[in-house]
Amino acid sequence: MVVSPSSGLFGDLVPEQANSVADFAGLLRQVRSRSGMTYDELAKSSSNRPKSLAKSTMTDLFNGTRLPREHQLVTILLACGLPSEALGPWQRARARLETSTGPQELDLVVVRNDFDDFSRDLGDRLAEARQEVSDLRRREQDLAARLAREETKCRQLEADLERLRAGRAVAGAVVSPGDVQREQDLRVLHGRERAHIENMRVELAEINQARRQAEEQVELVAAESKDSRHQLGRVVDFMELHFTRAEYERREREKLESRLEEAQRRIAQLQRVLAMYQEPL
Repeated sequence: MVVSPSSGLFGDLVPEQANSVADFAGLLRQVRSRSGMTYDELAKSSSNRPKSLAKSTMTDLFNGTRLPREHQLVTILLACGLPSEALGPWQRARARLETSTGPQELDLVVVRNDFDDFSRDLGDRLAEARQEVSDLRRREQDLAARLAREETKCRQLEADLERLRAGRAVAGAVVSPGDVQREQDLRVLHGRERAHIENMRVELAEINQARRQAEEQVELVAAESKDSRHQLGRVVDFMELHFTRAEYERREREKLESRLEEAQRRIAQLQRVLAMYQEPL
């Protein structure tokens, strides 16, 4: 579906009025609804971008489960038909909400969400690659069956031509104009059939090559998925350790600060008592 840019279509939506991630998601839902774009169409429109959007990711963003990243917001808005010059208010509103909800780059929940997004995206890519292989295999089998039928027809034409030639070779055989016309017709049909078969063979070779490439792509995506899950899993483990240590250090710091405040309070009390004894009688 092609959406023509129209600022008037979204002119009454004011992202600056969004006071929460849920509010912002509600505005994004209105943008998508007015554009008429489906999740499938949004996913396809983002497939040629450096960072595409998986349908599962868009579900989280439109439901307000979390705030979209900068590139996710821009991808959605442009795909829905918002002019590029109208992106500013949306980007500023997103940045404001990000600041108000804390530094997401240091939030373990966001790291896990990104890990889940990446895993789902790889899963979608792997499913699409496998579907492509399945489709190509089916086309290859269908075309091979058609080619076999056409080759059978071609051999039948060749047999008919051979019978005509054998009949003319008989001593004293009279060649009628009808036989001559029939032979000419058979030659034309045979030539057309041979050309058709050659085209089918070329197409079959192309499909065969495309299928092999798709199978290689499946293997690459599967390997990437396995390696990425391992690597990102280690990142998540490291982040969990980091935040556990940070939380421990924060609590220890709070204990030390509490002890310091208690010590300062007791020193102040002792100073007041000492001042009382130092006063002249």
